[in-house]
This record gives sequence, structure tokens and C-alpha cells, in this order.
Amino acid sequence: MARVRVEIDRARLEKLFTESRNEASRNGALAASRKVKENITAKGRVDTGAMRNRVGARKGRDGWWMVQGGAPYTSYQEYGTRAHGPVRAKFLRFKPKGSNTFVFAKWVRGVKPGNFFRDAMASLKLSDFLP
Repeated sequence: MARVRVEIDRARLEKLFTESRNEASRNGALAASRKVKENITAKGRVDTGAMRNRVGARKGRDGWWMVQGGAPYTSYQEYGTRAHGPVRAKFLRFKPKGSNTFVFAKWVRGVKPGNFFRDAMASLKLSDFLP
């Protein structure tokens, strides 16, 4: 029986794995950001479209890709808010969606969680990470 000696170029192998990991991470993040945008639209949380338009994928310092929402109120829409009232004033003042007049309220119900990001991540499949 003949013996075969195989030498592995570890640097080349490491580079190959790193490139594959980066590509899979990028593909998954892009697929997730598309699904987040679809979830925002499907759940009817679009007024101006600013939150949906500012969702995107970007590469982090560690080399992994991530999905982020750029609107300042994205976390309130994702996780929801509890019932709340004014902190420094006597009333809250705001224009409800679809109205041109201001409403003054001592207390508001809050926002139900949208879970756009959570649901998008849960719906990812292996094929979303492959080229």
C-alpha cells in the first residue's frame, strides 16, 4: 500500500475560508435587509417611507456584515413602547397619521412591537447565504 503525503498551505486555506465567510455574511445581510423592508411594508408601518428607506446592510469593523435601521425611531417601532405621558409639559402635542390638526393628550397607549428585524432573521434560509 502506497502512502501519500499531503501538504496544506495554511495561509491559502485561511484566506479561502475568510473570503467565503465574508461573502456568505454579505449575502445573508443583504437578504435580511430586503426582508426587513418587506416586513415594514407588509405590516403597514409606512408613513413617509423614511424608516424603510434607511434600512441597509453594512460591513462592521470585525469583517462581519450587519443589518441596521438608520431612522432614529426604528427601535421604538421594532420593540414597541408602553403607555406613556408627558415628562416636562402638561400635555403631549402631535398630529395623528392622516390628520392636519394637532391633538393634545395626557396619556397615549404606546406602539405595539413590529418585530421587523426579528421576523426577517427568523425567516432566513441557508440559500440566502449562498451565492
